Order: sequence, then structure tokens, then C-alpha cells
Amino acid sequence: MIEVRKAAPLSAVFVAIALWSLALAGCKSASPIASNAPETGIAQFASQGGGGGCSGEIARYKTVMKSDFDTGNVNKSVYSQFQSEIARADAACSAGRDGEAIGLVRSSKARHGYPA
Repeated sequence: MIEVRKAAPLSAVFVAIALWSLALAGCKSASPIASNAPETGIAQFASQGGGGGCSGEIARYKTVMKSDFDTGNVNKSVYSQFQSEIARADAACSAGRDGEAIGLVRSSKARHGYPA
């Protein structure tokens, strides 16, 4: 004959879970652990500076695109297209046409899916 065991009462299960949760809660650190890792993403590149106006805008965008190309997030054909677009923006910036240069950078960002 098969012996059937009775399940533990529901209240005993809840008590066990509560005690286990309290024991694990003691393992959690009270203060956040400081991280020495650098911040990542576009915010990192934006915080690097590169000057103001069109030259700063171009420098930051070049840094982001170079990083994305180096990590394989942008393929060679897209990077080549970017280089020709940024060359036109560089020329406009050097000629003192800041508005045009920034507009070229923003349109390139939009074309390649970067926040403008």
C-alpha cells in the first residue's frame, strides 16, 4: 500500500518563506558599491567636450562614429558614407558657415539613426 504524506500547513510555508527572506535581506549591502568603470554610450562622448560650435559638434560625432566602427556596430560602407558627409560639414565649418555645418551633422545623425 502507498503511504500518502500530508503537506505542510500553508501558514508554515509562509513563515518559512518570511524567515528565508529576512535572512537574505541581511546579505544586501546597505550602501551602493562605487564603480570605477567609465560611463558608456553617447553621454560619455558628449562629456568629452571637443569645443563649442560646429567644430565641437563635428568632433563629438566623429568620436562616436569611430567608436561604433571600431566595435563593429557600423559597417565599412556606412562609415565611408559618414566620412564623406562629415568632410562636407568640416569644410562648411572651416569656412565659417556654422549653421550649415551643424545642419549637415544633424542630418547625417538622423540618416544613420543617431539622436540629433
